[in-house]
Amino acid sequence: MAQRIILWTVRDPRGLSITLTDDVWHDIIGKHQEMQDQHDAVKIAAASPDEIYFDPETTSKRDGAKIYMYYKRIRVAPKTKFIVVVVKIVVENESDQGYVQSAWSPYRIQKRLVREWKK
Repeated sequence: MAQRIILWTVRDPRGLSITLTDDVWHDIIGKHQEMQDQHDAVKIAAASPDEIYFDPETTSKRDGAKIYMYYKRIRVAPKTKFIVVVVKIVVENESDQGYVQSAWSPYRIQKRLVREWKK
């Protein structure tokens, strides 16, 4: 297996290290073309979100990983829009490590999510 290229690693407001790899970024822009020019916005949303939500539904489908969604508000007249970054948290070397799984730009926060942190 080829070694993954790390594009960046940031710390979120709770101290969690979050990493985005090149292959995941290419997957994101392949599925969500609107994110093509949003690389910096994704990094900012991971490092400085407005709110962090736990996703119990998706987490229940993962073996040992927890899924969180990091929301950052952006203004798009006449509505508020978000950048959402999906972060998978796994335990590595006895500590939590976050990995970006996806990102897109929705108009609302999903109702199934449980807010765990707010700026």
